Amino acid sequence: MQPLNKIDEQTPIEQYPGYLGHVWENEYMHVIKELSFLTDIPIRKYKELADYADEPNRHINVKFSANKEKILIAFDIWNEGLGEILDHAPSIEVCFDDLADIFFLKDGHKLEEAINDMKQVAEALIADYNNLEIKHM
Repeated sequence: MQPLNKIDEQTPIEQYPGYLGHVWENEYMHVIKELSFLTDIPIRKYKELADYADEPNRHINVKFSANKEKILIAFDIWNEGLGEILDHAPSIEVCFDDLADIFFLKDGHKLEEAINDMKQVAEALIADYNNLEIKHM
């Protein structure tokens, strides 16, 4: 992730070129309507469950549009938020500003690729959460 290069202090982030959405303090999420499925990721519960199970180091396999094979994404659920995880997607550029992680369409990629890549991440995170929940019930 890189710091956000602001256009100016007056332009709302939602009007920046390629804006897809943002997460503020890993809690509040604002995304374009095509990415509303991201709000289905139970981030807070996921962190609590991983903490309870003493398993903060998580791994998900994701098949991105630009890759032939799945890519393993390793992360610490307590130290990395959705922004850091989505930053692995080749079609997404994630920037940070204050307490927000902001998602943009990376140059040279299509919106459909970004939607698919983010959907793959969301499905993998939800599946890992469900597996962790079953394992520690």
